[in-house]
Amino acid sequence: MERKRIAATIHDSSLQFLAGASYACGNAGDALKRGDAESATRLLETARGAVDTATASIRSSVVDLRRSSVEEGGLRDTIRKFSEEMSVLWGSEVRIEGDLEHEPPLPVSLAAFQILQESVINSLKHSGTRSVLVRLSESDGMVHLVVQDEGKGFDTANFGGDEHMGLELMKERVHTLGGRLELDSVPGEGTRLEAVLPAAAEA
Repeated sequence: MERKRIAATIHDSSLQFLAGASYACGNAGDALKRGDAESATRLLETARGAVDTATASIRSSVVDLRRSSVEEGGLRDTIRKFSEEMSVLWGSEVRIEGDLEHEPPLPVSLAAFQILQESVINSLKHSGTRSVLVRLSESDGMVHLVVQDEGKGFDTANFGGDEHMGLELMKERVHTLGGRLELDSVPGEGTRLEAVLPAAAEA
């Protein structure tokens, strides 16, 4: 039921705004052909607003989908399914090692899964390797999530752009829960990211 509600929201809200933006862009093109720059500018501003609204709605829906997946199957099962999907979509091998003794609280599970998603996709997109290892463990009241590849790596001192912003967002999620995030990468020697989260964080 929850997934159907989210799908309906995307259809009724986001897609409609995107359709409107596309229509406005077409009209803006027609206006430019007529030499009516003022109308074209106004239409493009309207289109941009519609795209921004659709983007915000989609982001909210993605968060809801993550929550729904984790709530329905738990963190371990959600990670397993995601890894299988990524292996098929990218023609890669996303291996899972280890396990958790207990299912973490929902805030921890959501943070762990968000970090997993971003880290695995970053590895598949940028590392130059088709093999990614995901390792789960629990010790001393902490959940450990490791995403590791043996790809081309990079110089963390010159790390920037969207990937840097993504890392900062991951750090914020972890720190909010009282955990920590560690990133190690060396050019030619791969990348390793580890998130350590309290296994009994308050909801």
